[in-house]
Amino acid sequence: MKVLITGGTGFIGYHLGKLLSDKDCSVTLLDNLTKGALDDDVLALIARPNVSFVQVDLSDMNAVSKLDKDFTHIVHFAALLGVQNVLKNSFDVLKLNTELVINAIELAAQQENLRQFLFASTSEVYAGTLEAGCLEIPSPETSQLVLPKLDSPRTSYMLSKIYGEALCQHSHLPYTILRPHNIYGPRMGMRHVIPELLRKASTIEGEAIEVFSLHHSRTFCYVSDAVNMIFELMKNKDAIGQVFNIGNQGPEITMGDLAKLIIDIADKDLAITDMGTTQGSPERRAPEMTRLKNLTGYESEVFLQDGIKRCAEWYGKNVF
Repeated sequence: MKVLITGGTGFIGYHLGKLLSDKDCSVTLLDNLTKGALDDDVLALIARPNVSFVQVDLSDMNAVSKLDKDFTHIVHFAALLGVQNVLKNSFDVLKLNTELVINAIELAAQQENLRQFLFASTSEVYAGTLEAGCLEIPSPETSQLVLPKLDSPRTSYMLSKIYGEALCQHSHLPYTILRPHNIYGPRMGMRHVIPELLRKASTIEGEAIEVFSLHHSRTFCYVSDAVNMIFELMKNKDAIGQVFNIGNQGPEITMGDLAKLIIDIADKDLAITDMGTTQGSPERRAPEMTRLKNLTGYESEVFLQDGIKRCAEWYGKNVF
């Protein structure tokens, strides 16, 4: 495989690139570095003989058109995301994410021997269906996607990904759509519940930590399992033209129980302060994983407690 990963210095992009390089694939990480960074992890990765890095703005098609034309796989992770962008720059989220996927598709169409174009969508595509009260949980990929109110800024990221999925389906490319669900692990940043609770439990001085949406539940998937799932789909021709959840079907855990687990791992004696429900947060989110398991046979190897311990070690050393 010769693989191009857009958003390649980001969380999942980096981990996928590392896995592929271990498999002796040729890997190119593409990033404009507006959010990602050439940190020690990325520098060590691109020092490998089968890994390269190109700093390119994917929204600039003139620059994109100068890239190699012999990639067998293109994995498109690059996107404008984050709660603050969604709430404050919702137009930019819609506009830029659409431009990025269109340019990535056009680049893929220029390849001489493309086997697969993989588009990273989001579990947020199910949000309108859940709001309408007709979403099964665990949620299968066949769930009918219902649109929420279009004027809500919170819908902008999700809408850009639904449109990206439609672009893939009408592109005439050998596409595979990925819908990640609560992937966690080292280098994921701090705007996620697991590193945020780890920070609170590890560094707070007091008797309690604040936790939002105590009774809302999620399933979580450690990043090594997520990228292994993606790699299995990259090897399988039957993944072409299909949509796959990436994540774990179970176990579901409430935010309150997650906080208790993290407090135990931090070896602290802390109470939990209920901060109420976060606006727009779904009560439950869990993917149906039968389709991916039946096709690839892959099952996750990292249990939640072990994954959180790995996160605690990495964040304790590199961030806190």
